[in-house]
Amino acid sequence: MRKLFTFAFTLLAFAANAQQVDGDFDQEWSPCKPWDSAGNTTEKGTQPANWIISNVCGINGLGATQVGEMLTTGQGDADPNYSVKLTNTANPFMATEIVPAYISLGTTWATAVSMPFPVHDADGGTFGGLDFSYQPDSIKLYYTRAHGTANATEKASVIAYLWKGTYTQAGVPGNTALMENTVKTVDMVDRDRNILGIETTTGGEVSQTEGAECIAKVEYYIEGDQEEWTELTIPFEYMSESAPQKLNIIISANDYFADRASIGVDNELCVDNVSLVYNSELASLTYDGQDVFVAGQTAYDLSDKAYDETKLTCTSNGRAATIEKKSYDEATGVLTITVKGDDWSEENKNEHVYTIQFKTAVTTNYTNGLAVSINGQTTAPQETTIQLIAQTDGTYSFALKNFCLGTMGVGNIQLDNLTLENGKISTSQGIQITDGDDPNITSWMGPTLTAMSGGSIPVELEATVDEARNMMTAKIAINMAVLQQMINVTFAPSLTVNSETSIADGLSGLYNVTLNRTFAAGWNTVCLPFATTVATLGAEQAQAFTGYSNNVLNFKKVADGTLEANTPYLIYFEKETEVPTYGAAENFEAQTVAHGKVSFTGNYTARKNMEGLYGVADQNGSQYIMMGGANSTLGSTSAYFTVAGAQANAMRIQLEGGATAIDKVTSDGETFDVYTLGGVKVRENATGLNGLQKGIYIVNGKKVVVK
Repeated sequence: MRKLFTFAFTLLAFAANAQQVDGDFDQEWSPCKPWDSAGNTTEKGTQPANWIISNVCGINGLGATQVGEMLTTGQGDADPNYSVKLTNTANPFMATEIVPAYISLGTTWATAVSMPFPVHDADGGTFGGLDFSYQPDSIKLYYTRAHGTANATEKASVIAYLWKGTYTQAGVPGNTALMENTVKTVDMVDRDRNILGIETTTGGEVSQTEGAECIAKVEYYIEGDQEEWTELTIPFEYMSESAPQKLNIIISANDYFADRASIGVDNELCVDNVSLVYNSELASLTYDGQDVFVAGQTAYDLSDKAYDETKLTCTSNGRAATIEKKSYDEATGVLTITVKGDDWSEENKNEHVYTIQFKTAVTTNYTNGLAVSINGQTTAPQETTIQLIAQTDGTYSFALKNFCLGTMGVGNIQLDNLTLENGKISTSQGIQITDGDDPNITSWMGPTLTAMSGGSIPVELEATVDEARNMMTAKIAINMAVLQQMINVTFAPSLTVNSETSIADGLSGLYNVTLNRTFAAGWNTVCLPFATTVATLGAEQAQAFTGYSNNVLNFKKVADGTLEANTPYLIYFEKETEVPTYGAAENFEAQTVAHGKVSFTGNYTARKNMEGLYGVADQNGSQYIMMGGANSTLGSTSAYFTVAGAQANAMRIQLEGGATAIDKVTSDGETFDVYTLGGVKVRENATGLNGLQKGIYIVNGKKVVVK
């Protein structure tokens, strides 16, 4: 019961000290020194903290009357457990003068003139109250009620009111005087009747500050007797939309505004646990014009409907309650609504929480290899999962979470409002890269890069979804202009190839390719399904077949070092080289470059038979473009020449830039047989060792190592 209600003034414009009204009456009581306009100093009885009981002091203490006292029992089980007992009591010297018993947050007062007898010009009430800016919905209290014999039907009263501005009544008598000439008047500020618009019998003109008004009130009367503690909740009647500035509560054992002559002596009212009620529940809930509200229900199922905030309306039963549509979780389809009472604070979380289940977004996880290419350098593909979210409004979202560049965390990349048509997604939009949630990454660059980029980073997405195979591939281009980099991300199955790997005919679609091939020292042929650079392969240079005339095959150096996908080249290495190389490929059709009667063709077949075809071969320490014999083969990702018509012995090679020359094109290559160390013949009349598995072989009686 203690700390019955605490008001924390935390409006946007200011913050003031919290006000506590001790409506449980359990704190220490203090002496009551009734106010009067003559400056009374006499004490009479005690009163609870922050409340004033209508005890009177008479004339310099003569005729002082106590009408309120502490009861050491109350409603509930607090310890201590005090309550207030109010009893209409006769003046000890004038049994016909009954002092009304009431308690108030404002200042209680009384006036009367004793002589000439009988007592006349009696009046009283309360003025003032508390500074207060909230808008309660009701006042709540517990009471017991008993009547004496003088007025057994008299009503008890519960009065409360909220107002703003200041009311002042001039010349109000405020003391009990022996003679009229000893009455002292005051300008009374915020007198109860003035605020409530009730006529007064004493006092002069009433004035008020501009905009002053009574905003809300409670005027309730308790009838009959009640021996047990009874709960009573009374709603405020609001007459204005203005914000309050002040509050007063008056609880009386009599009909507070009735003629004082009707007050019944010994009529009593006991009161405890006075509180203000701030409602914090929904009073209505409609979606798309349909009323779905059920009183007391906090969970609603609208799972057949897609969430659209503009279609939802709701109201609260709290006059100044706050309705927060706190969060809509797209993944679960749950909308959370929190209704907070006007008295909500961290200490007093007066709130009700409601959930509405809407149609959920459907998330499909796709796992593939993810490779990143920056400035021509491509990383090895790493197994990664990307989410494709089918939103309830028919659009899609593409989410790559916890994206990293090496060990550096970038963050979450999400593109929204996507359309999936015929299995294709294509978009170009500016996004914000947010922090990831991988606990192993302590810092994410994405939000900083987004801020440095003016709040938006351009991203292009091309994705293909194959629902039948539960497969998605994607190309993501992130324009990181602030770093002067274009980051190309490929999400696709991983494919590893070498000279012993055949790429299937008709292979299509996007792949992250890893090339593990050994290149011999000197000149080699190469044809790859992805674009790369000479430097990436670790070569010195590459030359492209550019023409044929006068029995000369002309080649030109690849000036920028870029090797195009599916294109055959001659490539030169200073020494034997094996460097894993990575690239994205989606076209696996090796091309042919033809000039005159000579064609240069890429090869994606392992152990391709080279009989009648020409390839680079070593013989007696020199390199030739030599026609293969019946058992000669060519490895995958290489290239070969074909010559139409007669034998090509007269042809020569012209390489640009004084490169180490391949002597000539010849069909007169020396042939030989190749044996394993166990004596098994693996090639007959061979012209070279290209295409053999790594190992040691016997050629012309000598051991030869194939790496």
